[in-house]
Amino acid sequence: MSLTYLFLAIIIASAITLATRAFPFLLLSHRQEVPEWLLFVAKRLPVAVIAILVLYSIRHISFDSLTNWAGEAVSIAVVVLVHLYRRNTLASVLLGTLCYMTFKSLFG
Repeated sequence: MSLTYLFLAIIIASAITLATRAFPFLLLSHRQEVPEWLLFVAKRLPVAVIAILVLYSIRHISFDSLTNWAGEAVSIAVVVLVHLYRRNTLASVLLGTLCYMTFKSLFG
């Protein structure tokens, strides 16, 4: 790959990212109030995305032995408990990831 190709790829990706970020503001700039359907989506989409990511992450778990699924189960429990206690998504994800990586490094 040439340097020109990489430069153009970065410019195009940046322009597309900027356009997707600016589109909602341009679309709703003339309105005084946010549409009801958009409030509905904004309220429920983060939970749906997290649920899909959890299901995608645990699809490969084998229940043959305790070491195959214990790390995932404990990590999911940590994420849920931390989130219920602190209501902080970043803390939940970081502590859950730390817990999972600790289990994987100890029990392989």
